[in-house]
Amino acid sequence: MLAAVGQEEWLRTTLEIAERCNLEIPLGNIQMPHFPLPSEYESEAEYLRKLCAEMLPERCDPTDPQVIERLEYELDIIIQKNARGTSWWCTTSAASRGRAGS
Repeated sequence: MLAAVGQEEWLRTTLEIAERCNLEIPLGNIQMPHFPLPSEYESEAEYLRKLCAEMLPERCDPTDPQVIERLEYELDIIIQKNARGTSWWCTTSAASRGRAGS
């Protein structure tokens, strides 16, 4: 396959790197990142809702009832699944790169 088109060195290097890797990911143990909650908020859910409300106008019409309904639906799932830390990271990370809502 690739070796036939002159990629032998590339394959050897890739295999060498792969053999040096030692990554163990424990299954069944969800590890969420921890982000400090600003003192003016009582919960991560409240803060996440605030961040999303601030960024919504950058991507959608914040007065459209369908947009509001969808945002509430998505936030309810995130909060129900207790995945706020990851969502906060995604939201602020996208915003810091100018891609809010991406």
